[in-house]
Amino acid sequence: MLEHENNQEEQLDLGFKEPFSNKLRDKKYRAKLFFVKLRTNSLLKNPAMWIFTLLSVSMLLIQHHYYTNYLDKLPSKIPLFDTPENLELRLVDSEYLFTVFLFCVFLFIISFALSIRMFPKFRSLSIMILGNLFIGIFLITVAYVKIFGVYVF
Repeated sequence: MLEHENNQEEQLDLGFKEPFSNKLRDKKYRAKLFFVKLRTNSLLKNPAMWIFTLLSVSMLLIQHHYYTNYLDKLPSKIPLFDTPENLELRLVDSEYLFTVFLFCVFLFIISFALSIRMFPKFRSLSIMILGNLFIGIFLITVAYVKIFGVYVF
């Protein structure tokens, strides 16, 4: 009995190409499925997710604007850190501000990916993650504006 089950006939490969209409129908089906998923996804319907995401992106855009437009007006060393007791450790190169901006972008990407992944199960936790992200990026943007406000404006 086992020999009969293992002896499956292979299909003949006649070398026919798949019709273009089948490929087009497959693409149409995938696009329709994508839009159905997009419509039913409650993540896009939640206003808190939109608010925190848009506010975080706007803070990142403010940081980018300040960095690209006013970096040449900053001195070579700026006091970015307040905690070290040694005065030389408080001063860092002004190019370090780009590292701070990249850190904020990295935090945004990681937090947004986590909140999207966790949203179906833990809605309040994912909203809290984005809220905390916004608060952190807002505080870093305020520090950016302070630094540029002292030296540029």
